[in-house]
Amino acid sequence: MRAVESSTQLTTWPMKLSIFTDEINPDPVRAVKLAADWGLTHVEVRSLPSGRFPNNPDAELAEFHALVQDAGLSISGVSPGFFKCPLSDPVVASVLEEQLPRACDWARRFGTDRISCFAFERGASSEIPVTIEQQLIKMADITASGGCCLVLENEPVCWGDTGLEAAALLRRIDHDNLTLCWDPGNS
Repeated sequence: MRAVESSTQLTTWPMKLSIFTDEINPDPVRAVKLAADWGLTHVEVRSLPSGRFPNNPDAELAEFHALVQDAGLSISGVSPGFFKCPLSDPVVASVLEEQLPRACDWARRFGTDRISCFAFERGASSEIPVTIEQQLIKMADITASGGCCLVLENEPVCWGDTGLEAAALLRRIDHDNLTLCWDPGNS
């Protein structure tokens, strides 16, 4: 069982064992076949031959989805790698306006509502700046309006790098559409 703690309750649900297809093999056909052969029921989308999700042509995304479905698998989440950059990076605005909504659209087409992200590169401060919290709220609002859930992934170079810091950040924000993806390999 997987547990997510909010400020008011502890929720549990059955865990879906899943793996990024590009971690199995860079060739999606081979990766999906191996995932099915291994008895997995779910895969996650991060990179396809043309690049990082969702910066792929629609045809490639649709073909990948059909490949996954034909193998009897489901997609449990998407990982566009958004916001593993300084908050001041000029790309942030276009990601919020264009790429995050596109990621939501394709996630829903894939049959999932989970979009992982990061909480921006750490600055010199030891305290999480309020601007980071405000940005995460904005990101969670955008994904909510797109019918998706924002999943904050811990990452050593970003805010929310440790379990304690990520949990504290989520408690302070207390947004119904923001949860945690704990990656033990990133801790």
